[in-house]
Amino acid sequence: MHLNNFEESIHDTIVSRGKEYYEWQHVNNINEIRPGHFTAIVRGSEDYHVEVKLDEEENILHFSCNCPYDFSDICKHETAMFFALRNRQSPFSSGKDTKEPTLHDILQDLPKQKLMQVLVEYAGRNPEMEKELRLNYGPEKSGISASEELIQQYIQRAEVDGFVNWRNAHLAVTGAELVLEKMDEKIDDEETKMAVLLGEVILAEMIDLLQYCDDSGGDVGMVIEKTLDKIDIAIFRGEEFLSDLEKREIVQQLIETSRQNRFKEWSEWRFALLQFCISFCDISDCRKILEEELETIFAESNSDSRSASYDRKQIKRIQLELMEQFDTVEKWYAFLESNIDSPEFRKRVIQDNFEQANYEKVIELCFDGEKRDKQYPGLVSQWQEYRYQAYEALHDETNQKSLGMSLLLKGYYDYFPKLKQLYSEDEWPQVLEYITDNLKQTGFSGNIYVRILKEEGLTDKLLTYCLNNPETIDLLYPHLIEKHSEHVTEIFKVYINSMAKRSSNRKAYRNVCMVIKTFRKACGQEQASTVIKDLENKYYRRPAFLDELAKV
Repeated sequence: MHLNNFEESIHDTIVSRGKEYYEWQHVNNINEIRPGHFTAIVRGSEDYHVEVKLDEEENILHFSCNCPYDFSDICKHETAMFFALRNRQSPFSSGKDTKEPTLHDILQDLPKQKLMQVLVEYAGRNPEMEKELRLNYGPEKSGISASEELIQQYIQRAEVDGFVNWRNAHLAVTGAELVLEKMDEKIDDEETKMAVLLGEVILAEMIDLLQYCDDSGGDVGMVIEKTLDKIDIAIFRGEEFLSDLEKREIVQQLIETSRQNRFKEWSEWRFALLQFCISFCDISDCRKILEEELETIFAESNSDSRSASYDRKQIKRIQLELMEQFDTVEKWYAFLESNIDSPEFRKRVIQDNFEQANYEKVIELCFDGEKRDKQYPGLVSQWQEYRYQAYEALHDETNQKSLGMSLLLKGYYDYFPKLKQLYSEDEWPQVLEYITDNLKQTGFSGNIYVRILKEEGLTDKLLTYCLNNPETIDLLYPHLIEKHSEHVTEIFKVYINSMAKRSSNRKAYRNVCMVIKTFRKACGQEQASTVIKDLENKYYRRPAFLDELAKV
């Protein structure tokens, strides 16, 4: 939304109530805490905290309110705030510029002692402000504890009856976003350990928040991903200047954090922490600590559950990355081959054999993969596609024809032009008949089958398809109108009447009228007028439908 016309995106009732709140001066304490980021208190049945973010063009990027309203995307308090921001020059003025000075201007004019007094007094009444000040300007120990408290206080503000709904999720992560900014400072100041500690605080609080938060908007997940990215950056930069002892401390710290129960329930993020340790594993102690941890987790994941299988795959992936970075090619390749049952590792071995032009070995690996993974159709098709590439490299046309046909009939269109190139002009019509007859029965008639019929100009079969599926006529008529104009007209009429019969609201009526417009384009004004007249006579008791038909 844009600040100039936000009313167009909000229900009229909410706009009316929000405007009343604004005009009754219920929007108080508007504060631009950073460029484009505004907060305010809106008085209702109680005081509600509203936040709005604007870009330089005054597009509304984000808004939130901690009121319990949950019937639509935008509440009256947020709407009142939009009005207030749009009318920052008071609408009650006599035309003079009454724009208030910014907070920065006001504070800049205060003497130092007065400014300190104001800060202490306001921080005493506003715990979040105190935590932000301690986070940014206090000693490290205070910074960690202040970070935890700051994140928790914003979460508590966003809670309603012990739960954070999706509309308040952005407010709930505000404290974490402030700590992320502090992480950036620590990274720039080469304080790697502190940056990692702050990241671990954010991860812990956000993962706990997920237990009682509707994160359908992705706010919490996004903060977690940002935090992981920043930890990665901190460690990458730390490789250059950290001592061996400091690296060892960070590896130990990451591993201890990954052992927390909260991370065991979120394996993806648990293994992300362990993977960060690889950067420091040029130090033998660090590698030993990490490898021992991986072996411990592997021993614990001895069940056949999906989570245990995922854990084992992640462990193998980290072990392979360790070998690739710090061991010989022979050692990590032997590790790949010894774990060939892993589809990911099998793919790596296949690709390596392609690079070495060992096509017969590729075919052998693919056949073995198809046999082992027969319960996973997607993997089987993947191995077959690799096998087809090997046949291409070997110029084995017989196997290309056989396997290409199998893949095409599974729904892989890319093999249609490949097959067409493999057959002569005399052979192709019979092969094409076989393909279309089989595709028609395999469930792909809605996409690949139709595409082939259009490309090959098989209008008789395409007409039969449309007769059985009238809803496709508005897309397929250009391919039929020249040879089958009468049939096209009748199919359109059947489709339009079927739609009209099922329609019961204005949106559905408009959809019918859109098809009538396409029908008019395809078959002419006279035919369209006849259909409209018939519908008007049949549905004369539906004024909304008659209104939409009149627009056509």
